[in-house]
Amino acid sequence: MDVRLTAFLQRADVDFVLFTTRTCPFCVKAKMSLDRVGFSWQENNVSKKQAIYSRVVMETGLKTVPAIFDMRNENPVFVGGFEELIRMLKMENRALSARKGFFGFFRK
Repeated sequence: MDVRLTAFLQRADVDFVLFTTRTCPFCVKAKMSLDRVGFSWQENNVSKKQAIYSRVVMETGLKTVPAIFDMRNENPVFVGGFEELIRMLKMENRALSARKGFFGFFRK
């Protein structure tokens, strides 16, 4: 990944970094979805962060918003847009539910 993009992303002390616009309905839905499951996020408006967003586009090929990065690992991981985020959250929820099993609610 681009060194400047990586450095920018790693300064964020959140679970997810989003590149958005003010008028994007999918950006709003992505933020609401992250709030609903309790993840922290940082929003970067692409009109105010044009230089770094151009690096996002070059690195990922995604020319739409939101562009979402998962920051929960050692290195930033590009998730994609809103639909990819929802798919990832559903997969994580299924994996967590499967580990808990039927009586998982008794475990601490």
